[in-house]
Amino acid sequence: MPSASGHLLKSLDADTFFALLSSVMAGEPALSPEMASRILREFARGPASAAPSATEADQLTERQIVVLQKVVDGLTYKDIASALFIAERTVKYHVREILQKLHLRNKSQAIAYALRSGLVKLPGDQAH
Repeated sequence: MPSASGHLLKSLDADTFFALLSSVMAGEPALSPEMASRILREFARGPASAAPSATEADQLTERQIVVLQKVVDGLTYKDIASALFIAERTVKYHVREILQKLHLRNKSQAIAYALRSGLVKLPGDQAH
């Protein structure tokens, strides 16, 4: 079974593509400069399973925390948009920003982090 010898982005110019292809043919791994940069940034961030730091959580805006609370409450994007008088697209934008700032992959991780860190409350605990 063949294995991968590198990873290239579709946006490569022809000269770079052929130079990297030559490297693969010479038995060397090939990574486009953009892909190498992405990989290095991911390594610099640390393991994906690492919990976000307090400073990362501090980067969330008040609105993002409100959106996160609504997500934890189990509301759909459409329901959140209606409750906050914003577009559903804006809710999706906020969720993407939350995930990026906290270095998380999905809403489930965001919910777990938000509850563990005390950033938001469980549904029904708002009055306490």
